[in-house]
Amino acid sequence: MIKTLITLVLIFLLPLVLTAGDEDGILRKGRNFANRGEYDSALECFNEAAQINPENTAVWLAMAVVYVNMKMNYEAIDCLNRVIAIDSRNATAYYILAMVYEETGDVFGSIDAWNRLLDISPRGGRSGIARQHLKRLEGN
Repeated sequence: MIKTLITLVLIFLLPLVLTAGDEDGILRKGRNFANRGEYDSALECFNEAAQINPENTAVWLAMAVVYVNMKMNYEAIDCLNRVIAIDSRNATAYYILAMVYEETGDVFGSIDAWNRLLDISPRGGRSGIARQHLKRLEGN
């Protein structure tokens, strides 16, 4: 009875343990595809990693960057909003989001994203860039 129970536990839990350990490898593999411009393969990897851990902001950021490179800005925005839903203080997500909004012509969205970036990191490395963009967008 105990042997059967242990066997059943191993059958059901072992794939979960192995999958959790594979998440970083899948993300790394996706990044390698993305770096070579193989965006469809990269997205397959990132989608797989997101299924394993939908709370991993690195996966959603990587997916957003691939979508930006593919000129699929609205898909990128969706990914970036997922990052922000998980971690509302993710400055990188706001930076990319502001740039994508500018690319799509959404001035108000861009201004909001730049301001949120400055709220999070007023003296960070991207704060000067944010202020320059805001000055241009606001016509000052």
